[in-house]
Amino acid sequence: MSSLAEALSRQDGFVDRFNRGLYFEAHEAAEEIWIERGRKKTDPVRGLVQLAVALAHAKRGNLSGARRVLERATGLLKDSTELRLDAILKAAWLVVNGNEVTVPQLRPENVS
Repeated sequence: MSSLAEALSRQDGFVDRFNRGLYFEAHEAAEEIWIERGRKKTDPVRGLVQLAVALAHAKRGNLSGARRVLERATGLLKDSTELRLDAILKAAWLVVNGNEVTVPQLRPENVS
């Protein structure tokens, strides 16, 4: 099995799709990685799936659904030692609360 950084950075994978604002497609890529890693409910990759779903909901105007999913994502991601996404989570919360904010791009330093 590849490292989390390698898995997330695969060609046309999660990072690429997320950074292009293709959040539904990014969630599908992260879900594949989560399944490969054993589908643990506490896996931070599950939080990435939920983060992408939340942003997809927000993009479609479903802000209440986006907030519910982002709450779960935040719980999984905020204390992760593998992922450092504080700025992305802050921006995502602004987005799901109806603010016009650009979500920062994921960078290699966000994943260990």
